Order: sequence, then structure tokens, then C-alpha cells
Amino acid sequence: MLRRIYPVATLLIVADIVMKASCTEKGSLTFIICDNKSMKAEIEMIKDNLKTVFNGKSSVISNMVLVTFNRSDALVKMVATTLNEMQKALEDVYTHNTNPDHDCQESSMKALITALHKSNRGSHVYLFTNAAPKNYQKLDNVQELCQKKQSQISFVTIKKKITLTDKHSIKSKDVYRKIAEVCSGLAIELNENEFSSSIFPFISEFVSGENVIIVAKTLPAGVSNVISYDVDDRIEHVIVSASGKKVEITKTEHVGVIQSIISYNNVQATKLFDTKPGRYSVILKNPSETSVLIMGRSDFFFNHGFSKLKPKSFNETYPQPLIDVDVHFLSVLVTDERQTVDITKAQILGMDDEPLIPDLPLTKISKDFYITQSFVTPTEMFKVAS
Repeated sequence: MLRRIYPVATLLIVADIVMKASCTEKGSLTFIICDNKSMKAEIEMIKDNLKTVFNGKSSVISNMVLVTFNRSDALVKMVATTLNEMQKALEDVYTHNTNPDHDCQESSMKALITALHKSNRGSHVYLFTNAAPKNYQKLDNVQELCQKKQSQISFVTIKKKITLTDKHSIKSKDVYRKIAEVCSGLAIELNENEFSSSIFPFISEFVSGENVIIVAKTLPAGVSNVISYDVDDRIEHVIVSASGKKVEITKTEHVGVIQSIISYNNVQATKLFDTKPGRYSVILKNPSETSVLIMGRSDFFFNHGFSKLKPKSFNETYPQPLIDVDVHFLSVLVTDERQTVDITKAQILGMDDEPLIPDLPLTKISKDFYITQSFVTPTEMFKVAS
């Protein structure tokens, strides 16, 4: 069986939680928008393109959450169940001049925490800003909560001369990239003239259906990097995304149709149609540190859960290991519409995608439910793959 890393499982395991795993809850589509005065044009662009992102037919979204923030505050504007409700809430978003002393740092960490609390588990969160984070000391809090909610966080930062100085830009990129890496997202930096309607179809690719995360990593600066990955027969198409200063996808190994989704100075994304099972590679030219996200559309995916005792059902598990518990059972709940896959093992991987412990054999308990034997969970951050 070819190895893949799946959307929930690829999130890093970092802390204890208080909620049980759920096999039925769909995620939220969450927009977090900085409403300082210099974001006026970008806010209007978001209003005009909401329908492009979400047309009401997504199989992975059950509601939409809108949060605004500025230098001093973060507010939940709407938790909407329809596109019309979300659009109306967006129309009521206006800019504020909250930086009379020209301090360009904003409360983005507070906004993220507020938004994650309001969003469902397994959400897709997008933060739009042109300012560095004011309360970046809350980085660990955001990463931990993201893990608890098993959600994907991406950032779209717009670099403007009047708001994002080089000093703040460096700090912003560091903080946002660290969160995106842990939360299986991207940290996208755009120049002021690059923020356009083309960014929204790219976002739509993440929320229009079930995706599996094949690769999610940060590459050090280099002349070029080759990333190899496996595609199996359950993948319909693949999207290769890279975000970093002057990044360039120079070659994608694929014999079928290749479509460029977005191409800017600091972000590129390419879609590979009609992929066949096998080993693929992509060559990146990345003179700076670069975030890479490779995902595939599939109707086969899984949720995982941990428990101290051998569970009778998936509802008796937790998305993350329990605090002060060294030995756990790992459970896997499969969604496989065509009922053609039996999984045989789970892997515990480190940040470098190398195994931390030997593979864990999976025992099939029922049609879609598997468990491992008990094992000692690593104390460092790890991923789960199958």
C-alpha cells in the first residue's frame, strides 16, 4: 500500500484535550479579516468573491464563521449556516482607523483563538491581514488550540509600505509560517498589487471536497529542492502549492493535464489532473525558506483517535493523547464510499516524516473501524499516517 498522510492525521499531536472525537461533525469555513483602514480595498475584494470560495455545495463545510480584528480587539461577526447570511455579515464589515500612533501590529493571535473557539472541529481557517501580529507571544496557544480542533489554518498577508515594515514583515512571516506548518496550511505573502480575485478559486480547492494531505513541510532556503511523493488509485487529482519569497515550481512530473491555479512572486500552485498510481516528484526553486503543501482529492480518508482503554467505538476516543497517560490505543475510523480498501497499519512519524516507532498493525473491528494494540506514545510532536 502506498503511504499517504491524511488531513486530520497530518496535524501534529501536541497536547491533551477535553472533547471526544466525532465522526459526524463537518468543519467550518472561517474568515478572519483585519479591518484597519488600509485594508479597505482587500475587504471589498473579499466581499465580491465569497461566492467563488463557497457555493453551498461543499461536502466538508457545515457553517461559516466571520471574525474581524484590529489593533485592540477581535470580534465574532457571524456564525452563518447559509451563504446569504455570511454575505450579509461581510457587507457590514467596515474599516477602522485604529492606529493613530502608526503602530502597525494587530491582534491576530487573539482573533485566531476567538475564531477557533467558534469554529467546528476540522475547519478551514483563513486569516487576511496586512499587519504583523501584536500578540505573537500567544503562538503556542494558537498551535495547541488548532490541534485540539484539528483544523487547517492559512494566512494571506498583503505587504503594504504604509503598514508592514521589513522588521514587522520578518516577524509576521516567522509567526504565521510556524502556525501554518503545525496546522497543515500555507503562509502566503502577496504584494499590494497581487491581491486579486485569483486567490479565491485557490482557496475553494481546499473546501470544495475531501482532500488528503500528501506532503506538508517547510523547506530551508536552497537553489532547488526535489520533493518525491506517492499517489495511489484513490486520488482523483493533486494540487502542489508552494509559498516563499521568489518561489518557483520549475518541473512537475506528470504525463496528464497540468493547470496553474495561482502564480505570484511569492506563491505558486499547480493542479495535476487524472493522476495515475505511482511515484511523483516536483522540483522547486526556492531561494528562501518555503512552505510546501501537496494534497489530493479523494473519497477515502480517515479520522484517528486515542484512548487509555481499548475502545468499543470511535466515540470513546480523543483526537490527541491524554495528558499524564503514557500508553494509548490508536483507533482509526475510515470513510470509504466504494468499500474497496482495507488498511493494515498505522505509522507514527516525526516532523521529518521519519518513523518514530515501528509500524502499528491495525485490527479490523467492524466495517470502518480499526484499532492498534496499546503502545507508548512519543513525548515529541508527531504525525499519524496509514
